[in-house]
Amino acid sequence: MCRAIGPQIGTNNSCPRCEDALQFSIYVQTTMVDMYVKCNNLECGHHPFDEMPDRDVCSWNAVVMGFAQMGDFDRVSLLFNRMRIDGILPDAVPIMGLTQLVSGMKDLRLLSSVHCFGMKVGLGYDVSVANTWISGCAKCDDLCSTEMVFNGIALDCLTIVSWNALIAGCAYFEDSRKTMEVYNRMIRAGYKPDLSTVLNLL
Repeated sequence: MCRAIGPQIGTNNSCPRCEDALQFSIYVQTTMVDMYVKCNNLECGHHPFDEMPDRDVCSWNAVVMGFAQMGDFDRVSLLFNRMRIDGILPDAVPIMGLTQLVSGMKDLRLLSSVHCFGMKVGLGYDVSVANTWISGCAKCDDLCSTEMVFNGIALDCLTIVSWNALIAGCAYFEDSRKTMEVYNRMIRAGYKPDLSTVLNLL
């Protein structure tokens, strides 16, 4: 809904503020931050975030993801450092956002750092995060790491999204033989191709 009313809400230069904001619950304040982020008004979204006396992981996720989606790596890095100083352990959401950001930059060094950090904080088991790493490694022209991350996922945790990410990675390198090998492995493993699978094979 906020995207639809974005021109009317959260877009003036005065950044409307509520003097009683400090009395709001974390949930309400986080919702305010998220509203501004979804309206693409990150500076106004950052204001209520800075005014919050207490922030939980959801609060941090809202503002980190906003700047990640805008491609502001410097601001995201600063927020991550502040998050760690505040003793908040990142969950899957900002790690996936940061992965998508640095893979879009095609910076393999930064992507490797994000991967190492994610593993360090215990997110290596999260298949959604791993799937994002698979896609990111492919975008950074590192098929070896793409396969390594895929092979590091427990067999019972693999999803069709995991297979599609690997197939897309192989197709990205225009390696038709390996692409079909992965596809055949997927079929033998009992997974049914979906629309994304078909599009990646074209």
